[in-house]
Formats: sequence, C-alpha cells, structure tokens
Amino acid sequence: MAVVHMLTFLLLTPVITFYLLRDWPRINIILKDYIPLRYHLDFTKLAVDIDYVLRGYMVGQAYVCLLTALYYAVGFW
Repeated sequence: MAVVHMLTFLLLTPVITFYLLRDWPRINIILKDYIPLRYHLDFTKLAVDIDYVLRGYMVGQAYVCLLTALYYAVGFW
C-alpha cells in the first residue's frame, strides 16, 4: 500500500503543480471575487509577494540542479 501511495504522489504532484502554475492568474481573479473590496489591495500585494518568492525559489533550485548536473557530468567524464 505504501508503494501505491508513493507512486500516486509521484504522479499527481507534477500534474497538480503544472495546472496550478498555468492557471495562477485565473485563480487570483476568481479569489478576488470572494474577498471583500477593502482587502483587494492587500490580497494583490500578498499574491505578488508569494509569486516573487516562489519564482526566486524555483530559479534557485534550477541553478542548483544545473550546477549539480554539471559537477557530476565532469566528475564522471
């Protein structure tokens, strides 16, 4: 059962992440409809801050993966 859970996790995580990243602007628009008008500016600022931090994290992880791949390629060569 643990193997089934792990495989499900490994298959669903990239799919869910892809659709969340693709639909993020639409999700923000939909969420704004449920937030009171007086909080729209705060919500927008928070959403921009979250986007900035996540983008920085993803770029950093990409650099780490690239440098690690380069390190191993040169090392194994």
